[in-house]
Amino acid sequence: ALGEAPSPIVYGMGRDAEAAGITDITTATAKYGKLVTYNEEVDLFNVNTRAAEFMTPIGRNAGVTLDKLMSAVYDAETTQVWEGGTNTGTVDEAIKLVTVDTAFTNLDAYDAMTFEPMSTGATIIGSTPLEAAYLGICHPHVRYDISKMTGFNPVSTYASHVSTYTGEFGEINGVRWVSSSNCPVAADAGAGNALLRGTTNAAVNVDVYSSFIYAMNAVGSVGLGENHTKEIYMEGTKPATIEVIHHAMDSGGLSNPFNEVGGIAWKAWWAGKVLDSNLLFKVESGATIPA
Repeated sequence: ALGEAPSPIVYGMGRDAEAAGITDITTATAKYGKLVTYNEEVDLFNVNTRAAEFMTPIGRNAGVTLDKLMSAVYDAETTQVWEGGTNTGTVDEAIKLVTVDTAFTNLDAYDAMTFEPMSTGATIIGSTPLEAAYLGICHPHVRYDISKMTGFNPVSTYASHVSTYTGEFGEINGVRWVSSSNCPVAADAGAGNALLRGTTNAAVNVDVYSSFIYAMNAVGSVGLGENHTKEIYMEGTKPATIEVIHHAMDSGGLSNPFNEVGGIAWKAWWAGKVLDSNLLFKVESGATIPA
């Protein structure tokens, strides 16, 4: 971080520069992908649509795979709160508003950068003013508890000029929330509470959900925010994040002598890492069963 400049510039003073330091943060990369094959019978019954039919599940599979890999990076973070307890095994309460406030306060005290600026709104026409916000990610089961917190502003009350994230459902006290089914869930890992969700018997052990509140530059990745799928690109080429590969039924040479089998696959390089643990806040909680 650059130091403050407490003194005014004086005419004729020297122009001594402060050296900028760069810290390399490294992690291993790996290649991921999935192949779907189809045979000539598909062509007989789905003329000219055989490849198109696979594009949606291929795209979804790629997105879910990389999303879950990144979710595991978030989940390995150790700056956390256990609702109702002191570790995962003693969690027996739903996420609380005071926890969201604590995360927001800690990030602000660290001079963290928000993802979104303040946004004006007018309550007289049904829209909500929003303060500069950090992001929160939770499981859909936890979404219910957050949406019931006092002061929660559903996304439907945002002003029309406010852009939203995929899966965003609302804001509370400077944190805008997105729900994703890829957030980690540890079945039967907590203590007992019959009012919360449990895979086997919540009265004995509740399911424990991981939620995350974080600021800009908390985490980094290759393969999601950075495009990286081939070894060499021509200058000026913008590579795709995920490479889709299609081999028609007339490809393969002697390994496919009767043109019977084709395939569609996706491939992506991926790596993820927490860049600054002070910018990421993890909450482990139960999830209330809607009444």
